[in-house]
Amino acid sequence: MITASNLGIQFGRPDNLLLDAPTSRIDLESIRAFNNILIRFKGNILMSSHDHAFIQTVCNRVIEIGPKGMIDKQMQYDDYISDEKLIEREKIYKANMYKWFNCFRTSFVYQKQ
Repeated sequence: MITASNLGIQFGRPDNLLLDAPTSRIDLESIRAFNNILIRFKGNILMSSHDHAFIQTVCNRVIEIGPKGMIDKQMQYDDYISDEKLIEREKIYKANMYKWFNCFRTSFVYQKQ
C-alpha cells in the first residue's frame, strides 16, 4: 500500500512528478491513498492516465498534445471533455483517422473455381 511516508521515502521532497498510468497496477485502496497524497502535493504533476476519476480529482489543468499542436487549459477534466470545441475537434480527428485507415485497407476478390 502506498502511504505518504512511503512516497516521502522514495522521492524525498520533489518539486515535480512525472507519472505514467499511475493507477494501472494498484488496488482500489492504494489508488485512494495515492490520490489523497497527490491532492496535497505542492509541486507539479505531469501524468498520462486512463483513470477518469483519478484525473478529475487530482488535476486542475489539462494539456493535450495532438496532430495540430498543443492545447493547454486551466480547468477540471470533466469541463475540458465537455467543451464544444473539443467535441468538434474529436469528430474531425476521427474522420481523418478513418480516411487514413482506409488508405491501407485491401480489397480481396475471391474467384470461384
